[in-house]
Amino acid sequence: MAIFKVKNITKIYNPKSLSPTIAINDIDLTINAAEFVAVMGPSGSGKTTLLNILTGIDKATSGEIIIDGIALNELTEQELAKLRYQKFGYIYQDFNLVNELSIFSNIAFPLLLNQVNKKEAKARISQITKELGVFELLNKYPNQCSGGQLQRISIARALINRQNILVADEPTGDLDSKNSEEVIRLLKKINEQGVTILLVTHDAKVAANASRLIYINDGKIFNELQKGNKEESCFYQEIAQMIAKSRIGVIKDGTN
Repeated sequence: MAIFKVKNITKIYNPKSLSPTIAINDIDLTINAAEFVAVMGPSGSGKTTLLNILTGIDKATSGEIIIDGIALNELTEQELAKLRYQKFGYIYQDFNLVNELSIFSNIAFPLLLNQVNKKEAKARISQITKELGVFELLNKYPNQCSGGQLQRISIARALINRQNILVADEPTGDLDSKNSEEVIRLLKKINEQGVTILLVTHDAKVAANASRLIYINDGKIFNELQKGNKEESCFYQEIAQMIAKSRIGVIKDGTN
């Protein structure tokens, strides 16, 4: 079942200027429920812009986006905000935690927006932090935790409202290889539980853990790869070869 249906979306910054910037150029895309989709592309290719448009953070200049049967362009700003915290959990490269708040309070914040009562909030936080191995950190503060712990905490916060779509923008960018592998292992486990994952990454090894890769260049989908039954190592090689070909194509076109 499709959870995202995207048709002919375009994003143009400064459209009335003499030199408008086309960040997204006429993209069609369908993402099914419980898919694990990785988005890659060169710096400035439009991958984060695409992610922001899909999640309602930014608005497309034209085109149609439907999430779970809801057309985003028909929603008010207030309705969009409500949809974001009901449908999406977010994981950021820099963790985006509030240093002045305890780990418990950081994880609890989305529950306040959803008006979850204290008893239910404590039960949810206890359960998810035990699952992610950070229960013992609840009374600490972000500056008392390691990078790997902070990312697990941010995953707990992203999932605390039991959203069915998880959005991760370079979640391993500031982590060492050991912690990166642990975060990806957790994301795969979460995906196996039926959560749809949209992952932006620059790392082909990270992308090889997804079930599908979307590669963007110059605001367009340059290529898509399906993992199927391939092992991560084989899918990684396929991704690496595709990226190399895309770079050769850009050089031949004289655009780089």
